[in-house]
Amino acid sequence: LCPPAVNLADAAPIGVDPWCISIDTAQRWERAFAKKQQKLVPTSTNLIDQTWKDRPAASVNPVVIQPLEFAGCTVAEKLQDLREKLTQEKANSIVVTALDEVAWLYNIRGSDVSYCPVVHAFAIVTKEAAF
Repeated sequence: LCPPAVNLADAAPIGVDPWCISIDTAQRWERAFAKKQQKLVPTSTNLIDQTWKDRPAASVNPVVIQPLEFAGCTVAEKLQDLREKLTQEKANSIVVTALDEVAWLYNIRGSDVSYCPVVHAFAIVTKEAAF
């Protein structure tokens, strides 16, 4: 059993913000919690966000376009390659959540993270569109 499951009562509901974990993580947790009939219960809001009253505002910094000489490929070329991979994998879309991967895919840089030239962002790429 995973450590939290051991410390909770049998059949205990376990609140989870579905925006904060991957599907793979949720499935692994569900398997681990099932041994004690514990179930994940999605929360309607992030409980930490509700509790953290003096949270600093999110940074709003400029986004810089990475010059092609450093990027190596255009965004269109990268999206075309990614869409070919989607087709090979028989997938309709991909959600990109790693900040460095979003920066690479869209040839952008920023200063939202002090030690890494990325911006807080995610991407959704389908066979027809990119967001």
